[in-house]
Amino acid sequence: MSSLANLRPLRDHILLLRLPELGGDSAIVIPDVSKKPAHRGQVLRIGPGRRMPDGWQRPVDVFPGEVVRYQSCDIDDGEYVLIQEGDILGIERA
Repeated sequence: MSSLANLRPLRDHILLLRLPELGGDSAIVIPDVSKKPAHRGQVLRIGPGRRMPDGWQRPVDVFPGEVVRYQSCDIDDGEYVLIQEGDILGIERA
């Protein structure tokens, strides 16, 4: 088992399980301005959120079990990916 599978994300970091790409036109469209491909992942664990300057903690906008599209990653071991909330492009509908 990967070391990332046992990771507890901090702040606005999110642990994803990498999912295979879907065929066809069911994915979101990314403008040509962005040259990086969007990847799919299922949210496994989320951090508590980002602490704001006034001391308030803003929670993360995704929940475990949701499938998201993301663009880049901080840590990638093949099966699991650790990203920041800002790297999420969208949430796929069920």
